[in-house]
Amino acid sequence: MAIKWRVKRMAEARGMNVSQLAEAGGMAYSSALDYWHGRARRIDLATLERICEALKCTPCDVFEYLPGVKEEDIESLDLDAALVSTI
Repeated sequence: MAIKWRVKRMAEARGMNVSQLAEAGGMAYSSALDYWHGRARRIDLATLERICEALKCTPCDVFEYLPGVKEEDIESLDLDAALVSTI
């Protein structure tokens, strides 16, 4: 299974850029950029909570579950966010 980030999509839908997300979420710009581009491989609950508060959403909105998708298939599917984890 694969899980991908939807932070960029959620933020853009709210008219936010990376800098605004970082400020609203109380995080470093580089961290916000990693979440934005789906490069982060892990997230702690406090950071997830701050992102959800900044985006006015739930954790379910921040991720997308892709059943049956393997890590090596992500690029060929042209998904807009990177893999968070595989099981």
